[in-house]
Amino acid sequence: MASEAVVVVNDENFEEEVLEGDGLVFVDFWSQTCMPCLRLAPTIDALATEFKGRVKVCKAEAPYSMESMMRAEIEAFPTMVLYKKGEEVGRIIGAYPKDHIKSVIEQNLN
Repeated sequence: MASEAVVVVNDENFEEEVLEGDGLVFVDFWSQTCMPCLRLAPTIDALATEFKGRVKVCKAEAPYSMESMMRAEIEAFPTMVLYKKGEEVGRIIGAYPKDHIKSVIEQNLN
């Protein structure tokens, strides 16, 4: 289960929460059947807490976000995408350590 700082998105609310969001929006595209995704979940929760108020951290789970994943051209799990004003500004494919993900987020905060 995601922390309270994480916004759960799906095809119903993706546009409103992510594409129409103000500021930087980080989306973790994941699947329950993806072991690296499951191992990464506590890291995403920690980052959501750390960046609360500065970055909206979202989780989009397959199969509830298939349309959104196709739109974002997600080809593998985990894939994390950063959006600013509805446009992609960064992408991380694979399960990286927290420090790497954090640095990519920080690069896009400015």
